[in-house]
Amino acid sequence: ASGEVLSELVQSLGLSTGWVFLSTTRQQGRGRQEAFELAAHAELPPALKDDRAVLCKGSCECQGMFGRGELDRGVSRVTCSRLKYASGDARGLKVHASVPLLTQDAPVGIINLAAQDRGAFTDDRLAFLTVVGRYLGTAFERSKLQASREREARLSASFEERERLARDVHDSVTQLLFAADLSLSSTVTDDPLVDTAQASVRQALSELRAIVELRRPADLSLGLSAALERLAERLPGVNVHLKLEPLILPSTFEDALYRVAQEAVHNSLRHAGSENLWLELKKRPDAVALSIRDDGAGTASTKGGLGLQSMQSRLADVGGHLEVRTASGEGFSVTAELPWLGS
Repeated sequence: ASGEVLSELVQSLGLSTGWVFLSTTRQQGRGRQEAFELAAHAELPPALKDDRAVLCKGSCECQGMFGRGELDRGVSRVTCSRLKYASGDARGLKVHASVPLLTQDAPVGIINLAAQDRGAFTDDRLAFLTVVGRYLGTAFERSKLQASREREARLSASFEERERLARDVHDSVTQLLFAADLSLSSTVTDDPLVDTAQASVRQALSELRAIVELRRPADLSLGLSAALERLAERLPGVNVHLKLEPLILPSTFEDALYRVAQEAVHNSLRHAGSENLWLELKKRPDAVALSIRDDGAGTASTKGGLGLQSMQSRLADVGGHLEVRTASGEGFSVTAELPWLGS
């Protein structure tokens, strides 16, 4: 719900103020913690407007009800702890109606509408606000889906361009390396440097072909574990250690996890200079975890470029998250987790 929509709602109903919390799910260890962000507000009293921390920090009764599933239908009237304990001019506001933003699957946020008179929230008005909450929740869900599709389209376009450039570079550089190999092969000399140069050219040619091979589309017809084994077989110049459980997963999960592995392996080969690579797929009590780590150079920062953004985006779209660990001289590792839906 945008600020404009909220303002119109407050004014049309003759209320005093309102604000919107959107629910977010944050990772805390291996568990999940419900959290909220202030998405919009209208006509806040000075006690809340001058000190936004009163709204943004800590929890309150309506958020607690949301977390316990008590706002998944209907509208509840609650005493507002934020108004009650706010310092400054609250304009006499102490109570509000809490309206869940409802989608087909679950509530996604809360609209809080405050008034000086408890009688402002009649049963008919609460029923109307419930309908408004469903409408705004559906609109938010559609907006979020559209934003996700646009983000995926931008990433896909970037990947397609990167892969096109990789193919072009592969074609041109392969020709140059092949020509260099032929020239060295036809050179008549006992100089050991020529043999060394030829061996280096052939190794570079082999690694170039292997890296381009890694960008092939996934074949998941035999499951994720089998696809990861085939991926490992194509890795040049690195010792691969596999520990893969044969899990049955939704196709969307398999595709997301395979793309994460593909991107992580590609980055490791390009940047890490590692000798060993470990791939592990296993089921945890409430999640599926795929870990890829190497013994390469590592980096001082866990911030990444497009590749890391791609991994995070793919996992977020199917309800997962990515954990990145690295340090200079200590290798690089990523762990992708998705919720376990099996029995």
